[in-house]
Amino acid sequence: MASNFLKKKGIYFLFLLTLSCTSTLLMTRPEFDQITLGARVETVISAYGPPYSIHSHSEGIEEYKYIERVLGSNEVVEENRYTLVVKNGVVISKRYNQEFPSPYHEFSDDDPNTLAD
Repeated sequence: MASNFLKKKGIYFLFLLTLSCTSTLLMTRPEFDQITLGARVETVISAYGPPYSIHSHSEGIEEYKYIERVLGSNEVVEENRYTLVVKNGVVISKRYNQEFPSPYHEFSDDDPNTLAD
């Protein structure tokens, strides 16, 4: 009986240990603000995961884009876009853009401000 209790307690401990060792790779505003110019892009990727997209430009410049979608009532209420400008594997610039979705569904043809006949 005591052995069974210890097994369950040991499994629970291992589960909590595993859970505490895993981290969610997510770019948020505080994390974005911590990225300094001159940071190695490999360090950024290891800390926050791979970007949503990478766009190559002239002169070896790349844009690494991360997107954070903030949900409310199962809908996106805010979308934050983080862009890192990278050259030779080093962050040389960064920018942040915050977007809010339209208050009306795009698939609706009706104007919500008109009265029905």
